[in-house]
Order: sequence, then C-alpha cells, then structure tokens
Amino acid sequence: MSSLRKYVVVFKLYFQKLSEYRAYFFLGIVNSVITNLLLLLFWSSLAGSGANLGPYTSTTFVHYYLLAALIASTIGASSEDIAQEIKNGTISVYLVKPVDFLLVKFLSKLPAKLITFSIGSMVLIVVLIFTNMFGNFGPRAGVFFVFLLLSILGNYLLYFVVGLSAFWIQETHGLTSFVSMGSRLVAGNIIPLDLLPAVFVSISYLFPFRYFYFLPIRAFLGLASQNEIATGLMLECEWIISLYILARLIWRFGIKRLEVIGI
Repeated sequence: MSSLRKYVVVFKLYFQKLSEYRAYFFLGIVNSVITNLLLLLFWSSLAGSGANLGPYTSTTFVHYYLLAALIASTIGASSEDIAQEIKNGTISVYLVKPVDFLLVKFLSKLPAKLITFSIGSMVLIVVLIFTNMFGNFGPRAGVFFVFLLLSILGNYLLYFVVGLSAFWIQETHGLTSFVSMGSRLVAGNIIPLDLLPAVFVSISYLFPFRYFYFLPIRAFLGLASQNEIATGLMLECEWIISLYILARLIWRFGIKRLEVIGI
C-alpha cells in the first residue's frame, strides 16, 4: 500500500469513528457557541451603552465572536490522548508500524475539524447575509481561510508537543491547563487584544496565539493593514516551523528514552 493511500485509509477510519462519539462532539460545539454567545451579549450591551470600544460596534462584535467560535471549534486540539498513549505504553504499537505518529494523530482530529468548520461557516454566512455585510467580506475571507489553515497546524503542533511531555512528566494535565489558560489571556478570543492594557498586547507578541485568533479575525473584519497581515502570516509560519522541529526533536529523544527503560 502506497504511503498516500495508507493515510487516506487512516483518515476514513477516523471519520467513521467520529459517528460513535457524535453526542460528545456536538456538545463541544454547543459549549463553544454558548461561551461566545455570552461574551457577545456582554460586549454588545457595552457597545450599545455608548462606551468607547475603539473600532467595535454591536454588529462588529456579532461578527467577531462568531469568527472566534468558528476558529476555536475548528483549531481546537488536545494533548491528553497523546499523553495517555505514552503513559499506558500503547504508543509502542506505532513504533513497529510504517506510519508517522505525528501525521496519524493529526488525521485522527481532522474529521471533526472539517465538520465544525462546515457548520460554523454556514452559520457565519447566514449572519453576514442578515446583517447585509456578506458582500463586504469576499476578498478578506480568503486571507482568513489561509490564517485558519495555518492555525490548525500551529495549534495541533503546540498541543502535540505538550502531549509528548508525558515521556518525562507523569501528570501532564497541569501543563495542558496552563497552556490553555495562557492562550485565552493573550489570544484575543475572549477579549479583543486592542481593548486590553498595553502590557497584555506586548505579552501576546511573545506567543503564537494572537496569530491563531486575533489577527485572522482582524483581517476578516478589515481592521488589519496589508503589512500587518503579511507580517502576521510570516510569523505564524515561523512558529509552525519551530513547533514542527521541536516536536520531531522531542519525539526522537522520547523514543530513545522508551528504548532505554524497555517499554
């Protein structure tokens, strides 16, 4: 079986498996929608009260948090499954199979991402039509989609690296929670970064999260300059390359450690 066909089969298997967990899957979507709806209600009411919120209006906030929900549900990743396979030793199965563990785990998450993106995109299009803004976002949608594809890769690699820490750390839940909470503070998916104090904006440049959430949304809404978009895409690519190299290095050292202890 060729390499490409082998991974196509893997993707199909995980797509079929998704139906077994459809209740859990849709609960995750509902949770994301409710969270962003509450944020939307809060900021929209604040905008309606006449508060100075920069470039944001009640309508803009509707678009902002719909996009935030779409990104969160599409690029969402987990490190727990990777960490669990390392802890219980089942990861050794992948060592005797002619497959790439990093790619297999990515394909295992891809079906859910495709479905959530499709559902979220349809909701977004309906809202844009009803707010008479659909025609304004055509060219920017392409830029947003490029950002989204890169964000899927970047966020996956980040949590893959966190999951691989289980080679050395017995309990990885704390590290996962730390990364998750940290991303929410500086990603802009809860509060737009340009509404936060300058210190948070400065901190956000030290991490990749602003390029996963805040910048794609700004690009879609027409709030980002061409230079900001180009720089953001370049920096996000640099983050992805760095995370990929880091993931490969950690995987190599982790496997050597398993061989030493005889798992």
